[in-house]
Amino acid sequence: MEINTGMRLFLRLALASTLLFPAYTYGYDLNNDTWEDLVFSSYENNAGNFVIDSYVYWGSSTGYSTVNRTGLPTLGAKGVSASDLNGDSYADLIFSNYRDANGYDVNSYIYWGSSTGYSTANRDELYVKSSWDNAVANLNGDSYPDIVFTAGRAGIPSYIYWGSSSGYSDTNRQTIAVSNARDVEIADFNGDNRPDIFFEHRFSDSGSPSTESYIYWGSDTGFSDGNRLALSTTGALGSAVADLNKDGRLEIIVAQYNNGTTFHIDSLIFWGDDTNPYTTTTPIATVGASDVTTADLDDDGFLDIIFSNQHDDDGNYDIDSFILWGDETYAYTDKTMLESIGAGAVAVTDVNKDYYPDIVIGNAFDDEGGLREVNSYVYLGDETATYTTRIELPTVGASELNAGPFIPQAEQPVPEPLSALLVSVSAVFLYFRKRIRL
Repeated sequence: MEINTGMRLFLRLALASTLLFPAYTYGYDLNNDTWEDLVFSSYENNAGNFVIDSYVYWGSSTGYSTVNRTGLPTLGAKGVSASDLNGDSYADLIFSNYRDANGYDVNSYIYWGSSTGYSTANRDELYVKSSWDNAVANLNGDSYPDIVFTAGRAGIPSYIYWGSSSGYSDTNRQTIAVSNARDVEIADFNGDNRPDIFFEHRFSDSGSPSTESYIYWGSDTGFSDGNRLALSTTGALGSAVADLNKDGRLEIIVAQYNNGTTFHIDSLIFWGDDTNPYTTTTPIATVGASDVTTADLDDDGFLDIIFSNQHDDDGNYDIDSFILWGDETYAYTDKTMLESIGAGAVAVTDVNKDYYPDIVIGNAFDDEGGLREVNSYVYLGDETATYTTRIELPTVGASELNAGPFIPQAEQPVPEPLSALLVSVSAVFLYFRKRIRL
């Protein structure tokens, strides 16, 4: 079998994630039945309640349905990731809870996976005020997956919860002086074989959307506020990590929501290189961009970029998301629109095992009637890569989703039980993280 460039990249990243910083995470087949499951975090319902269920849609040969889904109580949930935290071969779900009716002083949840699924009786709570997102990876090389939680409010720090044989505790965590952080990515950004952490900021502590996001560099002594790189961002809300130009260095794509005046602002590609990493940027015109992910949707050997757009200057949430098609120029100017409604998240996976990438868009809000309870969309891929066929799934203020990753058929590992795979997906330590970075 010929090993092409894409396959070499996949194998390199998969090997790095298993040997260097394993998070012991499989794909999002949560019950080991070989079908991809979808997890949608729920922020708020039509009645304004935050104490509501987030949903696991269980994959099957007949697709997804409300009859075959599990509701898990959460508190204004924003972020969600999946990882086998305790090494029992079942994926656990980590929800970042942002708020309840009384404010932002709420715990986040770990729902422990088991042969019987998920339940409140098998759940742990961690005290992370106003958490917006989380990611999982083995940050210190001790074989235990660690959890990074962001804080979405001003003046509230983010945390690294260190994994151990006894699990996770509020007494075994590191404070990171990063607040108003809306997204987090874990990857080796400088090629030193250590995991680094990218925190993306929506606002400064003074409330300005023009602020700095940070890469915290991994080192032999861990992470510190004195060892970080600042990247200028504006109203950043989502991010993705991928090697777009095949030079062996990772790019950071930042979805920028608004600048305080308009939602019609550019999102940015920060280009990685060996000499001056992340100083060169490419602007991408977006409209209230809420999230971004990457995948080679048309199998041409170049990664494509998918943005979810949420809101425009006229108060409309009924606006399109889109695909930017990659090619040898890496200019990302060729675009295909995808209908969405107040989209809050986007991911790529293969929901029907046909080996074509499918695009999942989590819709969060419909301005017609102010509805939070709107359907999310799964755009089905095929040999044409036109994405004209979709299915709809009822969700409630879907602010985040987990699915995937999509792995091309030629690059899939030798079949074995998914519980045996030690590939980090939810952190993508990824290079494949939660909203799927391929």
